[in-house]
Amino acid sequence: MQEVWQAVAREMPDFNYDPNRGSFRGWLKSILLNRVRDHRRRSKYRAVAVSDQFDALADLLADDASEASKQWDREHDRYILTRLLDRVRDEFAANTWKAFVGVAIEGRDAQTVALEVGLSQNAVRIARCRVLSRLRTEAITLGIES
Repeated sequence: MQEVWQAVAREMPDFNYDPNRGSFRGWLKSILLNRVRDHRRRSKYRAVAVSDQFDALADLLADDASEASKQWDREHDRYILTRLLDRVRDEFAANTWKAFVGVAIEGRDAQTVALEVGLSQNAVRIARCRVLSRLRTEAITLGIES
């Protein structure tokens, strides 16, 4: 992992996001795969079982349809969403934020959430839209892919 972070730190100044070339997540995954493969090549004397595990991991991550690759994408998306939520949370009143979390994050119906936070159903829907709009704006400002 240290080699991955060193490579990211070394290559980050030259990274320019270009949606036609791929995502940041894909760039990061390629760095990880290259470091795993480099490690594999350098470790000729390691046990075959360990080497086979590295090869299997690299193959799984390289295959966009594999469960490991999908898990990589889900964890990345979860991390980005959490960071975005943290960045905008303080811009909203407590009941607006609770309404948003109730309907958009937890997936509960507007009527139930409205009763809990003391807003009308319409106000809950508006809260959801306002926060989502702000999240989109923040993602665009930060250059995060949608």
